Amino acid sequence: MTLPTALPHRLTAQLERSPLSEFNVSPTRIVWQSKTGVAHAPRLLAPSPGQIGLSESVPPCTLAASARSGPAGLLLDFASELHGYIELFVPGRDDKRDTPVRVRFGESASEAMSELGAKGSQNDHALRDQRILLPWMAKIRVGPSGFRFLRLDARDPKQPVSLVQVRAVLGLRDLA
Repeated sequence: MTLPTALPHRLTAQLERSPLSEFNVSPTRIVWQSKTGVAHAPRLLAPSPGQIGLSESVPPCTLAASARSGPAGLLLDFASELHGYIELFVPGRDDKRDTPVRVRFGESASEAMSELGAKGSQNDHALRDQRILLPWMAKIRVGPSGFRFLRLDARDPKQPVSLVQVRAVLGLRDLA
């Protein structure tokens, strides 16, 4: 194993290579989306470079809650159950504010769609239902969890959620 020469020696003595390999997994379909407040959702299924650009040529997927119709959301399917993280790619915005979003993992579509406590869904061994802040013009990683489905919801009518890419990061050991 070759280590970067810029690292201090005391740090290189502590380094241990992870036995896990990571693989990016794109969603394969949109299973559900709210009747209102969702724009450009197919953007999340299109090939993407895995990097935020300063000027995006395609409009981002937008989830915009409203005081009248409530949260706006969608449910993504990654086609196979996996263990890992979700990466959310957030474009730049004029206001440069962090944006709240609700993230729900599920091994089934019904689990990802359910509220905590309903149908046995819980946050006991992994946070499958959480509210996070999306940073301005950045990528954020959420998890880990076991999941196939991911539900994202915008809940604040004053702060729509914009995303240019969503992908899973599968972590596994390469064993025979």
